[in-house]
Amino acid sequence: MSDPRAETGGVWPTGVAIGQSWFELGALAWLCGRYEIESFVELGMLEGGLSSILLGRTMFTKDFRYLGIENEMRFLDLRVKAAGDWFERFDLLEADVFEDSTVYYVKFWLGLSEDPSLIYCDNGNKPKELEWYAPILRKGDVIAAHDFGREYHESDLPDLDDLERIESDWLTDTHIIAFEKAGS
Repeated sequence: MSDPRAETGGVWPTGVAIGQSWFELGALAWLCGRYEIESFVELGMLEGGLSSILLGRTMFTKDFRYLGIENEMRFLDLRVKAAGDWFERFDLLEADVFEDSTVYYVKFWLGLSEDPSLIYCDNGNKPKELEWYAPILRKGDVIAAHDFGREYHESDLPDLDDLERIESDWLTDTHIIAFEKAGS
């Protein structure tokens, strides 16, 4: 029997379907803490399980902001949609992540804060999301992508030479790959 903590879709901590395993939730929490993330962008929310957890972080962590982007809001849990209207620093955007205007908006939204940000690629084409969004990262920002080793592999990754791969035990038992924008 496999380790249930490594399984996705089986446990929904907030009652909203989620695609991350317990290990992956821990890895994202570690990334937020280790890199002092204050702005979190989720590309592809589907039903909103991860966003429902990050809503808690916006409520209890001073200055933490969330932007969730989904091109088909019809799948998004109604409670998560409502939270977008009710809570400050919890923003939802219905848009195609591969439109230039969406990339421009994310860059603008990140620029509203000088603190480190994390862009989490979990839409339909993670390598393409990495390629499109890595160029807007600022020094100290992080970009991560879900489903590494399942939906795509090392050979599918775009050229990310200006980013440093994050290696950590926190990422070992996950399907998350992460990079930091270092340098100037």
